[in-house]
Amino acid sequence: MPFYVFAWIASIAYGFDIVMSKLTSKHAISNPWLFNFLWTFMVILFTLPPAFASHVGIPHDWSDILVAAFLGALASIFFVLALYKLDVSVLAPLFNFRSVFSVALGALFVGEILTQEQR
Repeated sequence: MPFYVFAWIASIAYGFDIVMSKLTSKHAISNPWLFNFLWTFMVILFTLPPAFASHVGIPHDWSDILVAAFLGALASIFFVLALYKLDVSVLAPLFNFRSVFSVALGALFVGEILTQEQR
């Protein structure tokens, strides 16, 4: 399956994810720290079976993984805190600026440039 199909599926899933997260934060879990913990715990539970089915291994170098995990945790914490304060119609478009930042930071730090075929 082409990778752009995965990107479209992920984009649609993120759209549903933001709406469901807002509904959960508004009607089910009033504590943002509990919500963040439960959300992360459920992501781990859903990730482990396909990871083990794919015979995941232990990495040899943990430095990049630790930096990515730290930044991901910060992003998750601030996203959940914003989720409790902003409407989903404001948060979702603001959250989607991560794509613009990813392209800019990828070009700056990794040297990746979008080609005409990737746009």
